[in-house]
Amino acid sequence: IEAETGAATSYDELAGQVETLAGRLAALGVRRGDRVALVMPDGPAFVRHLLAINLLGAMAAPLNPAYKRDEFAFYPLQQHCVRRNDDRAKRHQERGPLRP
Repeated sequence: IEAETGAATSYDELAGQVETLAGRLAALGVRRGDRVALVMPDGPAFVRHLLAINLLGAMAAPLNPAYKRDEFAFYPLQQHCVRRNDDRAKRHQERGPLRP
C-alpha cells in the first residue's frame, strides 16, 4: 500500500512492473555486474527500480537526491544512472563520472 495514495499493489502486479522496468533498463544497456546509481527519493518507484536492477544482476548504488553537484563527484560511478526529476524517471548512460 502506497502511503501517499493508498493504492494497493499485489505481488503479481509488482512482479510485472519490475520485469517491465528491468526490460527497459536492459534495453538501455544495463547488464549483470554493472553499477547503477539511483538518484531518487524513497518510495514505491525507488523500490521498483532497486528490484529491477537486482533482477538484472546489476548493483544498485542509492544516492541522496539532495546532494549538491560537487557531492556527486565523490562517487566514481561510470556506468549507469537513474535519476528522478519532476516526477518522471530519466534514465541515461554515463560515459564518465556521475553528473547530475
